[in-house]
Amino acid sequence: MNTCTILGCEKPGRTKSSELCKMHYHRRYRNGTTGEAAERKRKQRSQHCEVNDCAKPDTEGGMCSMHAARKRRHGDPLMVIALQDRAMPSGEQHPSWVGSDIGYSGAHCRVKSMHGSASTFRCVDCGGQAKHWSYNHDDPNELITYERTANGIAYSDNPEHYSPRCVQCHKVFDLGRKHPSVLANT
Repeated sequence: MNTCTILGCEKPGRTKSSELCKMHYHRRYRNGTTGEAAERKRKQRSQHCEVNDCAKPDTEGGMCSMHAARKRRHGDPLMVIALQDRAMPSGEQHPSWVGSDIGYSGAHCRVKSMHGSASTFRCVDCGGQAKHWSYNHDDPNELITYERTANGIAYSDNPEHYSPRCVQCHKVFDLGRKHPSVLANT
């Protein structure tokens, strides 16, 4: 095989009859010129984050993704601001607040964000492990959605009208609201 005809390049030709190596051929194909003979040097990533005592791999310019994000946000990869101290508006101050225009799923997300997961509580009816936030049906401004059923599902935009219940008690409670005979049989 022949070698590349570009001065200073000692790579083999792309084919038996080619005057250029693969690199110079593609440079000329893309740019119209072969450029200099020296190879481009690619940035080598280090093995680990450059921050002391961080064993995470380098993913962004010498730092792990966590330290790189801190550097972008605060200018210092070691800056840590506690979640409760961050200037993030919540509730009615949040720009995405919809108030009473909230849907069924959004109302349940609002309850969970205010009270936490229902599984950290005991069921209000049987005292067992709660699983769901159950609407108590005591809100005078009750909302109804027809997204999931033709009969409609009642819910509230106020998290104070929900109680933690286990799956069985939640089902019995909701069915008892529709069919009072269910409560008599339990």
